[in-house]
Amino acid sequence: MRTVPDPRMSRCLRKIAESLGLSVHRYRPSYVYVDRARFRDVVIPVMPIDQTNDTFYQVARDVIHDDRTMLRFERLFVVWQAIKNVSHLKLPAVEVGSFRGGSSYFIANAFKACGASGIPIHVIDTFEGHCASEIADSVDVYHKPGMFAQTSFEDVKKYLSGFKNVTVHKNSFADAAPRLPQTLYSFAHIDVDIYLPTKQCLDYFIPRL
Repeated sequence: MRTVPDPRMSRCLRKIAESLGLSVHRYRPSYVYVDRARFRDVVIPVMPIDQTNDTFYQVARDVIHDDRTMLRFERLFVVWQAIKNVSHLKLPAVEVGSFRGGSSYFIANAFKACGASGIPIHVIDTFEGHCASEIADSVDVYHKPGMFAQTSFEDVKKYLSGFKNVTVHKNSFADAAPRLPQTLYSFAHIDVDIYLPTKQCLDYFIPRL
């Protein structure tokens, strides 16, 4: 494929793209770099984002400033883009690993902004942190039992109570899975950090997406 040189790309990146047979296009005109001054106390990287989308900024800013999520703007924007791509399917969505509920709140608002406010959204977490029996010492070297326990089922359920389409499940994924409706899903956000429940989620959701 023919490449289109972009002066903002390094020569190294262009060579990598060419070796992979990729077409390198210029940035879309509607995409600009984030203005750090708009966030002041929140450090974010320079990244291309459509700044005309004030809904994204408002929802993302609220959950970050309220200390409800460890995700920051660049990761939340990836979630936002994914939801925009699938919202027209009107299929259920799920988040496994919600911690304090900020990303679940963001996901529910993102579907609402995309015209799919009524779809069922399932939120699954132990709300007790990592379970010792699920941690594999060989691969989960940075995670310990009880990490991410600074939350509660009652608090998150109350925080998400404004979304009548959101159901919060207090379970490990292995225990929650048999109780989930047998259906296809448009979106699955899996953020459980450790190997075993990640594999369980992938095995379950990949054939259902």
